[in-house]
Amino acid sequence: MDIKALAIAAGFDVHPRKGEIRSAGDICAHNLTATVEKFARLVAEALNLPAESVVTTFQSRFGKAKWVEPYTEPTLIALATQGVKRVDVLCPGFVADCLETLEEINMEVRAAFLTAGGEHFHYLPCLNEDSNWISALADLTERHLAGWPATPPNQQALEQQQARAKALGALE
Repeated sequence: MDIKALAIAAGFDVHPRKGEIRSAGDICAHNLTATVEKFARLVAEALNLPAESVVTTFQSRFGKAKWVEPYTEPTLIALATQGVKRVDVLCPGFVADCLETLEEINMEVRAAFLTAGGEHFHYLPCLNEDSNWISALADLTERHLAGWPATPPNQQALEQQQARAKALGALE
């Protein structure tokens, strides 16, 4: 069977603080899932891919705590055992390759997919030092930093901002 799949391994460093477990039902997990699913849909549309050929997984597990599923490695193993011979994998949660993308995805997940019967694993690197990306980032940074106050706000303004953030649900 020569089915091809684009696996979007969504690695995001949104790890819980000590003592705080993020479950699949919390707002962080919901927002993350919704964002990644929208990204996957837009990628499929831009590449004229059938929606069923794009698989979204989640990678940023920390320790043994349960995280948003489906997890990347078991999903790609299942694809291989179902006859998928080729996957192209990208990690939109990172703008630069790191241990999570290079070792976990491009080495460990690659090995698991190939061992399970897959034949072609194509890791699509992050933007890294691509000159177009660096120029766009510099432009974005300059536009958003323009007009920042030269002096920090007064204590009363800070307290008002904190109160507003807490009223909107920010953690203490």
